[in-house]
Amino acid sequence: MVGLSGIQRVAYNSLIQITGRHSLAAFPSRAEARRWLEGQARGWRVPADHPPPDAPMPPTHASTDHPQPTDPTPMPAPRRVDGETLRLPDGRTVVLRHPEPDDAPAVLAYLRLAGGESPYLTFGSEGPGLSEAEEREFLARVAATDNTFALAALDGDRVVGLVTFEGGRRPRTRHTGELGISVAREYHGQGVGRALLERLIGWAQASGVVRKLDLRVRVDNAAAIRLYERLGFVVEGRIRRDLLIDGAFHDAFLMGRPIDPSR
Repeated sequence: MVGLSGIQRVAYNSLIQITGRHSLAAFPSRAEARRWLEGQARGWRVPADHPPPDAPMPPTHASTDHPQPTDPTPMPAPRRVDGETLRLPDGRTVVLRHPEPDDAPAVLAYLRLAGGESPYLTFGSEGPGLSEAEEREFLARVAATDNTFALAALDGDRVVGLVTFEGGRRPRTRHTGELGISVAREYHGQGVGRALLERLIGWAQASGVVRKLDLRVRVDNAAAIRLYERLGFVVEGRIRRDLLIDGAFHDAFLMGRPIDPSR
């Protein structure tokens, strides 16, 4: 363990308990092992006045006493979706693939477009407030972790749809997380959103890690709610005054879908 800080040694001592790996040799490389240890150390050094990565941050997770439905028919899908062409009802085609760090500028440009077009997102035309470097970091983390997912729909080099999911970073929460999805207005009604969600669900079922998908949706977004329900999501709660747009408050539903591994 030469070269590790004291707090990284603490992380190493919990290696067996958290991952079931009995030594660093169980990792594909020392570099991956060090990244894991550093990530654990960062998770334990959160300032007292700042919420930890998995602290409850409404509306990411909703508590419920209602019984969860059984998982509908599995939607098998490969873990990676690289260059899958989707033919749309109107004759156009889009390509579904996982965005890479170099796609960060295109992803951010799309999010600013989607925010300006839609009253249902948590941001407007200013976008989600991420720098290009931060978006690159997120996309790199997606490729390096087993409970994080991103899939884009592209028309040429232009992103026209996006779904993301990020699971928790701690043992008790890494099985669940919140998804976000949007589609450019010119591609509404063409099945792009459904295709993105189906592939997310298929990946989750095959992951062996993810056991719950959560989302939030404005209560007046009827088309989105119908789609989510058709894909197995159920309403688990309601957030009052979730959004404030042009002086008007809007409530949101918390929806969730249990995930059972594909058989």
